[in-house]
Parts: sequence; structure tokens; C-alpha cells
Amino acid sequence: MDRASIMSKKPPRIRGFHHSIGEVADVRFHNSLVDDRKHPGPHKLLSVSPFLGATCNLNCAYCYTDAGIPHKNELTPGDLKSIIDQGRALGAQTVVIAGTGEPLLDKNLMPFLQYIHNQGMTTVLYTNGTLVTPEIADRLYELDVSPLVKMNSLNEGVQDKLTRRRGSFKGIQRALRIFMERGFNKAEPTRLGIESVICKPNLSEIPEIFRWARRNNIYPHIEMMIHSGRAVHNANELDISIDEAREIFTTLSEIDRTEFGYSWIPKPPYVAGDCDMVYRNIVVDSHGNIKPCFGFVDVVGNVRETTLAKALKSPLLKKLRRLDATIQGACSTCALKSTCYGCRCEMNLCCNTFGAYKDCWMAAGRPKAPPRS
Repeated sequence: MDRASIMSKKPPRIRGFHHSIGEVADVRFHNSLVDDRKHPGPHKLLSVSPFLGATCNLNCAYCYTDAGIPHKNELTPGDLKSIIDQGRALGAQTVVIAGTGEPLLDKNLMPFLQYIHNQGMTTVLYTNGTLVTPEIADRLYELDVSPLVKMNSLNEGVQDKLTRRRGSFKGIQRALRIFMERGFNKAEPTRLGIESVICKPNLSEIPEIFRWARRNNIYPHIEMMIHSGRAVHNANELDISIDEAREIFTTLSEIDRTEFGYSWIPKPPYVAGDCDMVYRNIVVDSHGNIKPCFGFVDVVGNVRETTLAKALKSPLLKKLRRLDATIQGACSTCALKSTCYGCRCEMNLCCNTFGAYKDCWMAAGRPKAPPRS
């Protein structure tokens, strides 16, 4: 039987990063009762995302945090442990470490991962991969970590140009080989993923990257760019059009359907998936600011002044938890609004947090969102 005739099924995910529709629905229902004062609370979470230090050995053109040198007054090991304790008390099962800089440069990373593991939680770790050694990979495996390696090209020149560091391609490929040799991609669901930001320099090879990941049981976290940090200054050389985005998403959907038997609707911001972070996650940046999601400008408190439980009561989060009812414009009439809201980070950064997602082709001809006041 050829692949095209296989019954279509949901695309595979990476361990820890995703939660079932039922789990997310249960959390949303619980939180709605708390919001309506029909339950004493507190609100619930499925995951929590603390940022580590801003130090980074690369200078990626698309970086939304503008990582590089350490910030003043970054979170201490004690702060980070408190965030984990609070998140776990609210029901969090997963810790997603996605910023600010390269976590493998943080001397406190391994003790922190050990602490998370001791709480019975899974960690998803974004890394550029260039510092990975066999010893580090073995330790991450022992600590139940699922690495997401930032790989944007299979072409050395393109990859090094995007990271602005010569040799980054070789380091990234070496990391992936080490992780695969250690068996991260032998698990079901896989414990290994790649993160690829779709942009002008790598657009033509995204299908090749996608196929390579699928064939090796590696989760392809392929996404649209968030316009923050250095990405804003480099937008002219990186941005693709909505038509180009629609074409590449449609191409990948067809590849998945005909070659791998997976079925999904091609829509931004993520390939083969939806974002549900504002429904079940909370972010704490390296200064302690509590945010609804990774790229948000708006904050709902600071962990040095309040608790996660209190921050979750904010009016902004209450409104975000009900996006299917509070979203505006073309998104408010979309048939997919019960599971899709585009990228709320992008809308918070540029325009109207609750406005129609400006980069979606599902409502062609929609007016541009007004600038953020």
C-alpha cells in the first residue's frame, strides 16, 4: 500500500510541548468557572515558561528577544525554582524554556533541569545546538528533556548567514547527530524537534527540511517570524508575502497528506498545528515580568512582587482565555476560531491584541489592522 492510500491521521507531536484537545478544554472550562466566580480557584495551567539569561553565542537575524549579552537583574536560581513550584501547584506538567538567550550558556541550567525533573515535570528546551556534546546530550536524556534545535537551513551558507556566525551550521548538524545517536528521536512521541523560522533566505528549502524531519521522526516546529527584537530591523531581508506563506503551508500540507498520511489545514502561524499557549501556559521573562505569551509587550505582574496565581486573575488573561468570543474582525466569523487564533504575540506587538490575525490568508482582502496605540 502506498503512502497516499494510508488513512489520514493527526500529525505527530513532540513529548511535553503539546497537550491534548481534551486537556486544554478541561483547563479552559475550569478557568472559565473561576473567572465567573463559580469556582473558588485558583486558575489552572498545563505548562509554564520561564526565561533564562540573555547571553547567546549567535546573532540570529530573526531573533525576537535580541539575545546577546546578559541583562541586569535577571532571574536568580531561587526565582526560577519558585516559578516551577508555583506552576506545578497550578497543575503545570511541562516547563518550556524558550528564551532569552542560549540556555546551554547558563551555568545554572543543569541544576535547574534537575530540579524540574525532581518535581516530575517534563522540560522542552529550545537550543541553537552549537554547544551540545555527547555528555550534555546524555544528561538531557536522563533528565527527561525534549530538545528543540534551531535549524533553519540544510545549506551551510544560508544557515551561517541567518545566525551571523561562521560554523553554526556544523555545530547544529553535529548536535542533531548526537541527539539522534542517543535515541531522542526513537521515542514515541519523539523527544527531538527542530525549530525553523520561515523567511526569504530559506523559503525554497522548507519542503526539504520538512521531509527530512518527518523521515527521521523529528518534530518540525516550522513557524512564521515574530516581529520583535532583531527581527524588526531585518524584516526587509527576511519577510515573505502572505501569498508565499500560503503557498508553502499548502505545499507542506500536501506533502504530509500524500507522503506521510497526516492531515491538517494549512494556516499560520505554525505548520501542522495550532497555538494554544494563551489558553494553558504562562511566560516569565528574564526580568520576572509575567506575560501571556513569549513575544507579548503587555505584562500582568512580576514574580518578585506577586504570585502566578494572582497574575492569572488579570483582566487581560481573562479576555485571552475566551478568545473564541473576544477575538475581533474577520477572525470572529472564521469557522476555525474554536481552535485557531493565529499569533496573538504578533498582534500584541504590532496592532490590536484581539484583532484579526494580520498574516492569515483565510480571510483574503481583510483590511489592515490599525497600528498599536
